[in-house]
Amino acid sequence: MRNLQLIHHQEISLVEALIANNDEVVSCTSTDSDVLFGLSKNGILFQVDIKEGAIVKTVNLGDIDGITPQAEMIDIQYVAELESLIIISQFDIITFNISNDTSEITASIEEGINAMSWSPDQEIVIFSTGNGNLLTMSKHFETLTEAPSDLIPTKSNTSTNTAVKQQAKLTEEVSSRFINRPLPVEISWRNDGQYFVLNSMDPSDGKRWLRVWERNGNLVSKSEPIDGLLGNVVHYRPDGSIIGTHQYHPGKKETTIAFFERNGLQHYDFVLEKGMSDIYSLQWNSTSDVLCVTFKSASRENTVLVQLWYRGNYHWYLKQEYSFNESEQAPTHITWDSESAYRLHIFCKNANYYCYDLCWDHNMSHGMTSENPCFMAVINGLKLNLTPLRYAVIPPPMCAESITFDLPINCVSFSDSSRCLAQLSDGSFHLYQFSTSNKPPKFGLPPSKLGSIKPLSNNPVRLLTMINENTFCFVPLTIPGKSDALVICTINEDFTCETREVSYPESILRIAYHSYTGNLFIEGESGALFKQKINEDIPEELEERFEYPCQIIAPTMMGEEEVVVGLNHRGILFIGSHNVVSNCSSFSLTDQFLLFTTMSHKLRIINLHLSVYDAVDIAASGPTSKYDETFREIERGARLVCAVPSDLNVILQMPRGNLEGITPKALVLSRVRSLLNNFEYGKAVVATRKYRIDMNIIYDHNPESFINNAKKFVEDVDNADYINLFISTLTNEDITKTKFAGYHSDGKTVKGEHQTTITEVNKINRICDKLREVLNEVDKKKFISSILTTYAKYQAPMLEEALQLIRELKAANERKHSEADEALSYLVFLIDVNILYDIALGMYDFDLVLMVAQKSQKDPKEYLPFLANLKKMEQYYRQYSIDMHLSRFEKALENISKAGAEHFPEAVALIREKGLFKLGMQLYESDKDKLLVIFEAYGDYLVSVGNHKQAAFSFLKCKKFEKAQQSFLEAGEYEFVFSLTKTLNQQAQDIKKIAKSAMIIMEAKKNYIASSNICRDYLNDNEEAVLRLVAGKEWKEAIRVAISTGRSDLIETHIKQGVFDSAKEITNDLAENETKLSKYISRLKELREEKERILREQLLLQQHNDGEFGEDMPHNFDALSEASSMQSGISGYSGVSVLSTRSSVSSVVSKRTISRKKKNREKLKKGSPFEEGTLVSRIESLIPSSVSISSVSSLLEVLIYFDKFEEAKALQVGLETLIKTCRDNAELIEEPFQPPQIENEPVPPTRYPRKVAEIIGGDLDKLSWKLNLLE
Repeated sequence: MRNLQLIHHQEISLVEALIANNDEVVSCTSTDSDVLFGLSKNGILFQVDIKEGAIVKTVNLGDIDGITPQAEMIDIQYVAELESLIIISQFDIITFNISNDTSEITASIEEGINAMSWSPDQEIVIFSTGNGNLLTMSKHFETLTEAPSDLIPTKSNTSTNTAVKQQAKLTEEVSSRFINRPLPVEISWRNDGQYFVLNSMDPSDGKRWLRVWERNGNLVSKSEPIDGLLGNVVHYRPDGSIIGTHQYHPGKKETTIAFFERNGLQHYDFVLEKGMSDIYSLQWNSTSDVLCVTFKSASRENTVLVQLWYRGNYHWYLKQEYSFNESEQAPTHITWDSESAYRLHIFCKNANYYCYDLCWDHNMSHGMTSENPCFMAVINGLKLNLTPLRYAVIPPPMCAESITFDLPINCVSFSDSSRCLAQLSDGSFHLYQFSTSNKPPKFGLPPSKLGSIKPLSNNPVRLLTMINENTFCFVPLTIPGKSDALVICTINEDFTCETREVSYPESILRIAYHSYTGNLFIEGESGALFKQKINEDIPEELEERFEYPCQIIAPTMMGEEEVVVGLNHRGILFIGSHNVVSNCSSFSLTDQFLLFTTMSHKLRIINLHLSVYDAVDIAASGPTSKYDETFREIERGARLVCAVPSDLNVILQMPRGNLEGITPKALVLSRVRSLLNNFEYGKAVVATRKYRIDMNIIYDHNPESFINNAKKFVEDVDNADYINLFISTLTNEDITKTKFAGYHSDGKTVKGEHQTTITEVNKINRICDKLREVLNEVDKKKFISSILTTYAKYQAPMLEEALQLIRELKAANERKHSEADEALSYLVFLIDVNILYDIALGMYDFDLVLMVAQKSQKDPKEYLPFLANLKKMEQYYRQYSIDMHLSRFEKALENISKAGAEHFPEAVALIREKGLFKLGMQLYESDKDKLLVIFEAYGDYLVSVGNHKQAAFSFLKCKKFEKAQQSFLEAGEYEFVFSLTKTLNQQAQDIKKIAKSAMIIMEAKKNYIASSNICRDYLNDNEEAVLRLVAGKEWKEAIRVAISTGRSDLIETHIKQGVFDSAKEITNDLAENETKLSKYISRLKELREEKERILREQLLLQQHNDGEFGEDMPHNFDALSEASSMQSGISGYSGVSVLSTRSSVSSVVSKRTISRKKKNREKLKKGSPFEEGTLVSRIESLIPSSVSISSVSSLLEVLIYFDKFEEAKALQVGLETLIKTCRDNAELIEEPFQPPQIENEPVPPTRYPRKVAEIIGGDLDKLSWKLNLLE
């Protein structure tokens, strides 16, 4: 869908260099993009500076000593390695050093030289000599091979085995042009330098043949016989796919451009023109997409044409044509530039040199409104193909309509959707008017011709741009030494033009019209940008400029700023002076978005509501989430044709040429938001449904607005199915903050902003309640299915209410149940019929149950007897049975409580089985006898779950004192136990048994003081009471009891020795713990430092791989390569996965194996992945707890009481040292870390060790456990 645009056209006179009257340029070569060396037939070598538009130097090669006199020059080639020009005459090979302007004859060929061609790598040069041989030489002109040029291939191939086709009778004119003409000979290389093709005459039959040779001089193939005659030109397409030449068909009397494969078989062809044309040259550009054909026209007298052809979707398009007078300015040499793919050099007979710079661009009608049909114009020789892309995506070469002209079209421009201006190759302009009707099937086509405008210049004009219906502008031929001018033309009613020129300080490269503001934007060759107002003669230079000149530009509004977007040939996309991306392949603009494709085959979408800086920042970033639809994968090599303004369609062209229309979600979401802002809910629902957009956007875009306009929503949509679809897709997630977090109305999105789930708890219920209310108000009968959907979607589903609605429908239409039946069928579609059956059964309506059952797959033999049996029961017992069947135990209990006293045992059994004690107490609150039974059952239940204290009180409530006493005993409430002995009239012997049991229970609960009290009060054993306190290390209480009971001897015999042994043991344990703690802390610190070092080195290695260092690479970079290899050794503390590489033998792992693995992880093994976690656990276990500190504090007091000052001091110092070690290393101990991942287990969360102060039980500085006299 693209056309070739002429963006620069320069003329340079070579009269000073070509002083001979009949001299002409025969060849040229370039050293860079702006320097060209030319060679004339008579030996004049000249250098042209294209940028300056002047001849830099001139050398007459005829003055070289030893050169063959009167020998015409043939070719010239720049060899970079030699830094010299290699010049070929008819007999001599001349080397010209461009650095010192010296020349010498390198070699001579006596037989003469017909043609020469260098391999692309400039390692080999091929000569066709005068004796018909093919000579292969090295770059130093050493002969490698020599063979006759008319060899027959030794291998059998199609061309040598095919019978000669019947030839049409040749006229004398045809014979003189194609038969027995040995000259010229042409050679062309494939771009990889492995093959070359030779077009030469075969002396045996006087005809021309193509022969393909290998690089080493071996003949590969000869072209097959064809129906027609081959011409003398040949060119190997740079990509190596085909070989081009021309062919004349005497029978059809037409000239074609024919293509051959490397094996000599003809591939395809296209007709150049009717009649017999003289083809002068045939060349592809370096990118292999444009074919330049130079020929003398058979249909236009005294005219030489230069045509540029392009092939797309198996069709050949003529994109540009330049005509020259044969007698005055016929081209003598034409070639593509080797550096710039779309620069064409033409040397003419009148000593003029023309430089044409071209680029690809689309020609589409202006306008960002929905009234623009988006007419896309494709130049196809004499035809201008038109397609309105807004209404029809027609792949080229087909089109909706075409306009045929007398001459080929060179350029075309649109004013808006109403007029089109085309310029033909003769320079004339033709104006067309489109119909105002855009309805199918013609969509305003074909346009009607308004008139023609005579050529305004003798040379091709460039950058034709229509401004409005009667105004257009262009740039004429660039003349060296003069500034470019912008010519603005106003079309009069008689189709004459009034022109005025606006001078510019530099050469104009591109022109773009901004239909929104009516301004022209001009780009200079340096990248400078100018704003040109139509009625002013002085351009305004903008502060913004492109860093590099851009071949494609387009103005737009970004935010509230008018900017120019540009794309250069290297793929750099600019917004003003800002570099957006460096791998762009195409871009397009709509009224709201900038879209561009990248060379990594992605479509990017940038919101134009952003500021320039925000847009550049977003374009440079990656996707914000997995839902980010501003990124979209596209087919490899696809390019943007256009994004239809004020619409959702984006047209892409594939590499082969076919079109594809897509609808990016970013554009759809923008459209939906716009519709929602305008309360056009019907169109919004249709758009979300058509393009599969989550319908939650309708509510989430503006929740309060939706709730307030719910009635308008229902009335505007007015379709029950659409409303049902909307309700069915509702979720409690706010998709504007999750899935579509990057699609804010202002286009802003911040990387990392996306959140996984953001829920609105009551969103679904809120919408369902509101819509149900509105639906009932608007038309309950029409929207019955939607009302049922609100019940079914509710959380939790209101299925009873839905069935109640169906029951009301059935009751309202007793004779006609179709509405109720249809409603039930729809509800069955939404909800599992078995669930509905149970709900209907739970409503105790057997008619409704039968209706639902008939919609299910249930066997009537099963449910009919079941229902019949239920009908025989008393009402409440029937309802109880139904509730038990449906596992609705609370309702079942309520119903059986009303069924009569005879069913109370079943009620108690239900209460016990399902734990419905509180409900049972409420239901039987008025019947005290039954309530006591329930309390006893409740107590038994509490005993079964181990809640003895609560069970005891429940037993007290129902006067079950024995059970209450036993429960108090199990709970350790010994006070209540012995209080109940009087109530139960228990004897002394029974009380002693209870006391012994109570002592055992209290000691199990570590309550040694209570055990001592029981022993003393109920067993009268004072010595055993003291022993119980010594066992529990209750030293102070033991001393008190021993003295109060008159057993002071127990202090010496039991208490003192226990105190001394305990102090000694704890002192040793504290010293050992402090040693272990210091060791573990030292190892943990070493691990953490190693971890930090490894991570730092990995970061440096990553930065090096990303190229962020440049010349600042660390000197110790060699050590970084070890970082990755060491990673496995520190995986436990570097946070990486530790996954077994062994395959799983079985998916079932025994509990014993799992337990063994866990124990292995807990082992402290140096270098283990679990070492860090084990160290932290060990350290936590060594930190003294508040209980142990309190115990030590009590022991210190007793030691002083027994005058053991030194032992007390040693104990206090030991604990103080341990606490100080913990406090000094608290930050290290409390540092969070990431445990390693284990095979077949999820990734563990970050572990946060316990705080040291939390373990000790308070602020370390405020603990008052020490004795001051010991410090």
